[in-house]
Amino acid sequence: MRIFDDTQMIHYLKEQTQHAIGFTIANRGDCERLSDIIYEKLNVQISYNTLRRFFDLDKKHYKPRLNTLNILSQLLGYKNYLALCATFPEKNRWSSSKKIFIALGELNYSRLINVLILERFKQTQFVNLFSLTIREFVFRQEFDLIDKLFRDKELALLTLSYSEKIHIGESVGSALKLATLKPKTIQKLLNNLVFTELVILTYVDYSTLKPGNYFQNFVVEALRIPNYKHHVFFKCIRYLGNYLMNKPLEKPNLRLGSTTHPILVSRVFSIRILDKIAHDKSFNTDVLALFTYKKKHQLSTNDFLYELRIVSLIMKNFKLMKCLIDESEKGITEFYQESHAQIHLLLRLIYATKNKDYKTINRIKPNFEPNKWALSYFSFLHIFYHILLYHQTDKTDFKRAHLRNFKEAAKNLGYTNFNHSYCIHYFD
Repeated sequence: MRIFDDTQMIHYLKEQTQHAIGFTIANRGDCERLSDIIYEKLNVQISYNTLRRFFDLDKKHYKPRLNTLNILSQLLGYKNYLALCATFPEKNRWSSSKKIFIALGELNYSRLINVLILERFKQTQFVNLFSLTIREFVFRQEFDLIDKLFRDKELALLTLSYSEKIHIGESVGSALKLATLKPKTIQKLLNNLVFTELVILTYVDYSTLKPGNYFQNFVVEALRIPNYKHHVFFKCIRYLGNYLMNKPLEKPNLRLGSTTHPILVSRVFSIRILDKIAHDKSFNTDVLALFTYKKKHQLSTNDFLYELRIVSLIMKNFKLMKCLIDESEKGITEFYQESHAQIHLLLRLIYATKNKDYKTINRIKPNFEPNKWALSYFSFLHIFYHILLYHQTDKTDFKRAHLRNFKEAAKNLGYTNFNHSYCIHYFD
C-alpha cells in the first residue's frame, strides 16, 4: 500500500482529531481511549499501537498508512482522507499555488514536476494547478516543456476521469487558440498522444473551424501525418468546417474502430448523416440503424447523441431532432455531461417551438441554463439560442433585438451558412 507523507496535512488531521474527541493524545491510555471511541462510532478496529505511532508517542518515526488516515478522517465526518484534503484550509491551497508560481518564475522544471506529482498524489487540486501551469507555458511559447509535461508518466494523466480531462482541455485549449502556432509546433503537439487526447480531442472549438483558424490548423497538420491514429476524428472536423463555409464536400471515408469513444461514434454518424442530406436533400430512415449500433455496443446515450444533436440543429432537421428526443434518457453520471443535458434542452425547446408546443416550452424553460454549455461550443450554440428567442416573441422591438444579436454572433463566427435568411426561415 502506498504511504502518505504530507506533514502539514497530517498535522492538521492530528489537531482536528484531538479537538473532536475533547482531549489531548499524550500517552498509551489516551490511544486506547481513542481506539474505543473509533470502534464505538465507526465499528472499525484500529490498534492503540497504530494510534501511538500516528501521534508520535513512539521514539521511531513512522509514516502513516492510508487506512489510518481514512479512519481518522471518517471519525471527523469525512468520506475518507482525500475528502478531508479537499476541504483543507485555504492557506494549504495558497501554499501549493505559491510553490507552482516560484517554480514557474524560476522556470525550474524539476521543482515544478515535483510539486505537480505531489498534488497528483493527493488528488486535491491537481487539475487546476496543472491547467494553470500549461496555460502559463502556452503564453510563454514554451511548447517543448508542455510536450515534456504531458509525456511525464508519473503524472498518469490518462487515468484522470473524463470530466477532469474536459477541464484540462477547456483550460488549455482556450489559451492555445490565442497563441501563434507554427506548423512544427502543431506537429509536435499532435504527435504527443496524451496531449492530443486531453486537449485537442476534448476542446473542439466550433468557432475556429474556418481556414487559418486555430482548430483548422490542427486539422490540416493532422491529416498530413501518415497513418495517424486520429485521422477519422480530423476528417470529421474538416467535413463540418467545409459544410459551414459552403465549400465543396468530398465523400467522407470514415471507419470506426472497435474501441471508439461514443462521442467520436456520434461525430462519425453525424457526418454521414450530414453528407447524406447534403447530397440527397432528404433524411433516409435507414440512418436510424445508428441506434442499433449504440445498443449493440452499449454506448452511453448522453455521449452518443452529443454530435448528432449539433448536426440536427445545423441542418434544421426536425425529423432527426424527434428521433434524438425519443432516444434520450435521463441521468448524468459525470459533471461534463451537464453540458450534454443543456444542449438536449435547447433541442427540445427548438422542436417544441416548431410545433407550437407551449406546454413543453413552459415546462423546460426553468431548467434551461445556456451558461453550462461546454466552452468550446459556447459561441456556436448561441446562434441557435438567438434564433429560438427571435421566433418565440411576437413583439417587433424584441424581434429586431434578437435578430441583431444573431447577426453579430454569426459575423463573429464567420460561417457562410449562418446568414439573415437562415435565422428568419429556420422553422419553414
